[in-house]
Amino acid sequence: MSDERLDPEMAEALRLNAGLQPPGDRDAMPMAEQRRIFSETRVFWNEPPLPVGGLAEGRLRTSIAYRRYLPKHAEPGPLLVYLHGGGWVVGTLDTHDCVARNLCRHTGFEVCSLDYPLAPETFFDQIVDAIVRSVADLAMIEPGRRIALCGDSAGAHLAVFAAARLMPELGERLLGLVSLYGVLARRDDLPSFAAFGDGRYGLSSERMRLYWSHLNADSEADPLSLDSELPPTLVVAAELDVLRDSSYLFAADLVCRGVLTVCETQTGMAHAFMGYGRTIGRVAQCARRVGTFLRQLD
Repeated sequence: MSDERLDPEMAEALRLNAGLQPPGDRDAMPMAEQRRIFSETRVFWNEPPLPVGGLAEGRLRTSIAYRRYLPKHAEPGPLLVYLHGGGWVVGTLDTHDCVARNLCRHTGFEVCSLDYPLAPETFFDQIVDAIVRSVADLAMIEPGRRIALCGDSAGAHLAVFAAARLMPELGERLLGLVSLYGVLARRDDLPSFAAFGDGRYGLSSERMRLYWSHLNADSEADPLSLDSELPPTLVVAAELDVLRDSSYLFAADLVCRGVLTVCETQTGMAHAFMGYGRTIGRVAQCARRVGTFLRQLD
């Protein structure tokens, strides 16, 4: 990587991750094969497991599996519900285990990672509905406890729509919303797509368009089309990410609508940097920032 803007640890993560990929065009493979490859390449980034206070696994009444991460020194605080990235089509509790562990360890909050159903087998509105019902179930299990939603990439996109659906029911119990390099606008004509879309930094414009095609949704899946109430929101963009400018657009839209919004850019970082904590020290810093933001709201 010759781009002087690229953080050296991010460059090393991209180099290592590229070396883990098998030959061939993954995007042209059957979906089952894409998922197998993604799961296998993610093993490296999840080892060794970052220590947390404890784990608990199970299924909610919605049949969605979950994994709860308990902080070592538990203090009263919100339950942070985490939705993993993966373009709506790949990803599991295991592939993003390191992200959830970092969030738990460095926010000090209990984290509940949800294994939501994937596209293209499940339609967009069905995915959101499953998440909404699962979060409502968690809220019922722990009455009075505040809940925050956090997602990275496509998971952030789903968190936005789930938050909009949950606001009427949960009200102030829905403490906040966090987007980490989220898919926050259905636009590929933005400057960041032109600047970073060739795949040098991981996610390419072509792959992002392919992900959208798998989602089985039209304009109703564009976060910029939402006019529903949302909780206070932290938007974290990665400087060298095709999705960077969609974060900026969405944050500006929230500000115009009167939503308490903080938008920050992780300089030198590329898409999905939170999944590379094995080599990127900034991951812990970003997770701590999530905790600081939510504590200021609680």
